[in-house]
Amino acid sequence: MPSDGALTSFWLVFVLCSALSSARSDGGSVDGDSKGPLARVRALLRRVVARGKVEDATANDLAWFSNLTVPHRWFTHFYVVGCAVNARALADALGDGGARARARSLDVAAAIVVLVLFQAHLVRRLCESALVAKHRPEATMHAGAYALGLTYYSAATRSLAGAALGVGSTASAAVAVAPSRVYIVYGFALIGVALFAVGNYRQNECHRILARARRAGSDARAYVIPRGGWFERFSCAHFTAEVVIYFGLILIVVPSDIALGKWSAAALAAGSGGALAPVALCAAVVANLTVAARDHHAWYLKRFHDAYPKNRTAIFPRIAPRAPPL
Repeated sequence: MPSDGALTSFWLVFVLCSALSSARSDGGSVDGDSKGPLARVRALLRRVVARGKVEDATANDLAWFSNLTVPHRWFTHFYVVGCAVNARALADALGDGGARARARSLDVAAAIVVLVLFQAHLVRRLCESALVAKHRPEATMHAGAYALGLTYYSAATRSLAGAALGVGSTASAAVAVAPSRVYIVYGFALIGVALFAVGNYRQNECHRILARARRAGSDARAYVIPRGGWFERFSCAHFTAEVVIYFGLILIVVPSDIALGKWSAAALAAGSGGALAPVALCAAVVANLTVAARDHHAWYLKRFHDAYPKNRTAIFPRIAPRAPPL
């Protein structure tokens, strides 16, 4: 089983690749040389991570590499793998081999809660992908993205619930924690569960809106402007909901590690601190979805021009109000 350090490194590389792929999305390169090695690497990464309408826009780049595609409906496979991996992890944590779970350590309890919630999330996404989502007949995704997606859902469970699975040194025996700290952990956990529930509800709403828009279109290949729910504020509201979901899970896992002293300076210096993998996973999710949302938002603006709602942002709320035109 991968260590916490290996999982953390994987997610940080994921973040780095997302950042590199987002550089100069206008077709140039970071170093100004559109034919330089960095530009070629960026083009390869963008071709892999491109999805949906943005995937279409990159299809003419690197023709030989672009031909390595699989049907977009295979997206369902990600959730099949995720459900299987997470269900096995949950069974191990609660079964006869899960002595760590029976120790009733605060971090293990939090990790098991996350496993249960993540299983519910994966089952919902599996049902949506198989029964609700409407893919264009010719829609594809890159084979590299397919392989990365399978790897992602194999590693996500181990990253989120390492304490219950004995990943690295994250599992701990029962440790006495001051009642005041326990109550704080419970408070954060309740907030996390609430955010998880809101994120799942909103994401399901978003996917139903997208499916209805696809069915309502006269042309199966046509794109329309999504309306309703969080789409009134964000171009990629389903990505926004995904970030809310993972942030909720982090609020369940990390505070328990802090309460147990795993994030103290001494523990981190000794290499026995809290699991960094959940935080790195969340950073990878935010980085990947932010890049994808920015590209989708730019595509919408280019496609629909003045017809596109001016108040929408790509994925996150606008911090400062838009300046009025001069």
